[in-house]
Amino acid sequence: MKAFKKIRDSLILERIKKGDANAFSEVYDEYSQKIYRYIYFKVPSEQIAEDLTGSTFLKFWEYIGKSEKQVDNLQAFLYSIAHNLIVDYYRQRKESLEIDQAKQIVDEISDKIVNRIEIDQEINKLIEAVSNLSDDYNDIITLYYIEQYSVKEISKMIGKTENNIRVTLHRAIKALKKITEDE
Repeated sequence: MKAFKKIRDSLILERIKKGDANAFSEVYDEYSQKIYRYIYFKVPSEQIAEDLTGSTFLKFWEYIGKSEKQVDNLQAFLYSIAHNLIVDYYRQRKESLEIDQAKQIVDEISDKIVNRIEIDQEINKLIEAVSNLSDDYNDIITLYYIEQYSVKEISKMIGKTENNIRVTLHRAIKALKKITEDE
């Protein structure tokens, strides 16, 4: 799978190098949310995270268009650009940062961390609830919601009709609701 991804990324990079905006859009669609999340937890506001995410892809586009160097790992390259932009952002702010601003930043980041911990706890409860389901229900929920396979794909994998998969999925969700409500 990694070899396929590396080949696909190489082909997309070649298309971008030739000025193919659709190829750039593919990269943006695949990585923009990941890069945004990475930046979001390192800067004080959503607006700054959005700006730095946009700058990440702008720098990526400029680099690919101008540089003769080969990018070996597209994802790592994007994260590297994002990291460098975050460092630059804090270097620039370091000179004008006052204590009140620093306290505000710490408070905002702390709130984000607490929020993330709460979300992680809810996810863990949900994972535990899914693991308490029967194997059939567990498999269907995992394939549909986690692995994001379509009903049609799941029916082919499991060897049941699409209608049977839909009914099983509905029952699995009902069972999951019952388990979570009991807790």
